[in-house]
Amino acid sequence: MPDAVGIGYAIGYGLGPYMAHVQHALGGIGRVMLPLAMIVVVVLVTWRTIIRIVRLGVMRTIRTRV
Repeated sequence: MPDAVGIGYAIGYGLGPYMAHVQHALGGIGRVMLPLAMIVVVVLVTWRTIIRIVRLGVMRTIRTRV
């Protein structure tokens, strides 16, 4: 078994009861948080991509003027 798998299993085994308590305390909010987190990740990646494209265009414009 690779070390990373063993480490992940150990962490999951130790955090399991705590996470079960948190899930029970939060109730149905987990069903909202996962899609919300996915949307946030997509928006951030898209934003960064747009910024990189704009910067690349600006740099190309500056190079052609010189």
